[in-house]
Amino acid sequence: MSMVLPGVVGFELSGKLCNGVTTIDLVLTVTQMLRKHGVVGKFVEFYGEGVGKISLADRATIANMSPEYGATMGFFPVDHVSLQYLKLTGRSEETPLQERVYSSYLHLDLADVEPCISGPKRPHDQVPLKEMKADWHSCLDNKVGFNGFAIPKEVQNKVVKFSFHGQPAELNHGSVVIAAITSCTNTSNPSVMLGAGLVAKKVCELGLQVKSWIKTSLTPGYGVVTKYLLQSGLQKYLNEHGFHIVGCGCTTCIGNSGDLDESVASAISENDIVAAAVLSGNRNFKGRVHPLTRANYLASPPLVVAYTFAGALRQLVACIEMETDLFLGEHDGGVIFSIYFNSVIGRSAKPGIEAAVDDVNSNSTVLAGMKLNLILHDTNCSGFLGTVEALQFPYFLCTRHSDYFQMYAIADLIKFYDWREVVTIFVNDDYGRNGISVLGDALAKKRAKISYKIVFTLGASRSDINDLLVRVNMMESRVYVFHVNPDSGLTIFSVAKLLWMETSSFNSYALYAYDFIWLLACALDVFFNEGGSNSFSYDPRLHDTNGSTLHLTGLCTFQEGQKLLQILLGMNFTGLIGQIQFDSKKNLILPTFDILNIGGNGSQRIGC
Repeated sequence: MSMVLPGVVGFELSGKLCNGVTTIDLVLTVTQMLRKHGVVGKFVEFYGEGVGKISLADRATIANMSPEYGATMGFFPVDHVSLQYLKLTGRSEETPLQERVYSSYLHLDLADVEPCISGPKRPHDQVPLKEMKADWHSCLDNKVGFNGFAIPKEVQNKVVKFSFHGQPAELNHGSVVIAAITSCTNTSNPSVMLGAGLVAKKVCELGLQVKSWIKTSLTPGYGVVTKYLLQSGLQKYLNEHGFHIVGCGCTTCIGNSGDLDESVASAISENDIVAAAVLSGNRNFKGRVHPLTRANYLASPPLVVAYTFAGALRQLVACIEMETDLFLGEHDGGVIFSIYFNSVIGRSAKPGIEAAVDDVNSNSTVLAGMKLNLILHDTNCSGFLGTVEALQFPYFLCTRHSDYFQMYAIADLIKFYDWREVVTIFVNDDYGRNGISVLGDALAKKRAKISYKIVFTLGASRSDINDLLVRVNMMESRVYVFHVNPDSGLTIFSVAKLLWMETSSFNSYALYAYDFIWLLACALDVFFNEGGSNSFSYDPRLHDTNGSTLHLTGLCTFQEGQKLLQILLGMNFTGLIGQIQFDSKKNLILPTFDILNIGGNGSQRIGC
């Protein structure tokens, strides 16, 4: 007698999950990997030191997703976690030991798992949250298929306005109309369910409102879930967001979503809107969740809650912050910075920003009862804007002293030494040209002048810079004024030092960055004490530009921006760089510069 034995795939887990990453993120990552590997008709055994870092409930969640990743079954070996469970249930503690041999092998370091969702039409089409906005726009562009809806670009940003029970409402492509915490797999996991409750609690405390037209539901697979949510006091916060317990059993992921409100259904069908559902279920195949939701994404329960007030797939940046910050209970105030980390400014400013955030949070007199959170994004761009006019950008505050003050300080230094002529060396961009123009005017008032201008093209090679500086070094004038942005300046200064044209250089971006954080923290403290609140809205005037990667329709407008701006303009305190106060043009007033003569191993202050 013979029989065919199934292949057994060994899936090794190592490391441990990072903070803010849930079991559902792990499950969706595993599903994607196993689908790609091919495990139909096979068993999958999970092993490795990482297994000991996940709970029995987490293991059950992973194993119970075997139909979605295509295996006959998924299982875990017996270890100390299993034995603890067996002991609690009166089972034997004996563990069989034997060497494992598999048909094929996979490996996953749990530390590599990141927050993600899966969709829009299959469980194994995993999308990292940080890439979700771009991926969604790709789905709109792509031809109809597993990852495409073929929506013409000219209508991708259309907004459909309608009345929802007498209240104004709107939908666009990607608007969430169903948010469901469901599935016997995910709702049986206490960590993610309590996480969803904690997100709901934090959202209530922040005063954020759910989009009223989103159909929400909570359907745990087991009655015990309702008990610990009630006993923990978290169910009341879920109820406030519409996540009332509708029963225990299968609902959304098998199509038992129920009807959408008639006004919502009409707005979708009459305008051909690609509406979305977000659920913590196992399956999101086309047509399975609801006939009117063409985009269906699987997500962790905490993220499902976050979507009820984000409202749209394109607003996932906000949801990412909620997933990592709200889930950890630390989203009291947020500061977002975009910096090119691998630039001179980035390397100098980043430590100053981080130090200031730490100092603000350790000071009980500022933002009492709240925590200032820092969100840093690497722009991967070293572009330098130079002088930006406040008239062009009404909400722009110049937290560094302008070129005007710096150039007049340099002119004073030149006057002090009674120099009459200088050579200027600058990059041929707005920043360089504007600064040198101001310097020329300042020198004229001191009866001095620029005798020669050396201009570098942006991105000039080191050899080109060397050739120009050699020529400059042979001129009669021995006074050089360098006016370059920090990144190109490094190359110029290094060549100049080799030619004995300068001795040392430094920058003060860290000090400016530190003071700016304190400026913002103090202003926010006044803002909240005067009754200000976090309230945002969408601006229908913002439209995406064809051919651009900037998705302007994903931006929200801070409704109390004018109030915060006026508070910022009224601030007056002393920071590391001196007095922090703004004039009518939104520039720092009364700037002072120490004039130092640097030589050898020391420096001498000769004026200010």
